[in-house]
Amino acid sequence: MSASAQSAASEWRRYWPLPIAGGLGYSLGVIHLYSLGVFMGPLIEEFGWTRAQASAGLTMTGFVSAFAAFPIGFLVDRLGPRRVGILGAILMGVTFALLSTATGSIANWLLLW
Repeated sequence: MSASAQSAASEWRRYWPLPIAGGLGYSLGVIHLYSLGVFMGPLIEEFGWTRAQASAGLTMTGFVSAFAAFPIGFLVDRLGPRRVGILGAILMGVTFALLSTATGSIANWLLLW
């Protein structure tokens, strides 16, 4: 086995949790994008919305993400990625839980996103 192959193998043995944590972190950040389609039918049926109204929250998420990217990047530089990532994971869980409080009002729906 070559030296570079041994180096790569030892690196994987030593740091194997890192790609798993990265994958889980990424999936947490985009799960709302991929799961909304499953909930689209029940949302439309329950609240009497159109598909555009039910999916408007994704547009809100895009706008908020665009405007929040700079301050979040600043916090990562200042506090470190671990602290910001843990706080982000907690806040993402809270926001997912808050989606259960949707009242049927479009304004409420957009604010929850």
